[in-house]
Amino acid sequence: MNKIGNIGMDFDTFMEQLFIPEYKSKVQITILEVRIPVLKKIMNHFGKKIIVNITNLDIQIWKNSLTARGLRVFLS
Repeated sequence: MNKIGNIGMDFDTFMEQLFIPEYKSKVQITILEVRIPVLKKIMNHFGKKIIVNITNLDIQIWKNSLTARGLRVFLS
């Protein structure tokens, strides 16, 4: 997954059409079952945001919000 063909793709579409199908093919089902809820929570946050518009600052703010709520599990 070196290059996204559609730079206007939103995060949800990227995750559902590209990332999750590839991820499913590379991990055991037990790992997938644990990770899908985590991926869905990330999708809920970045959702319809266009991928090229997601900045380092957006990610840092999101990470800080998780830490503030004691949700370090997402950061590992």
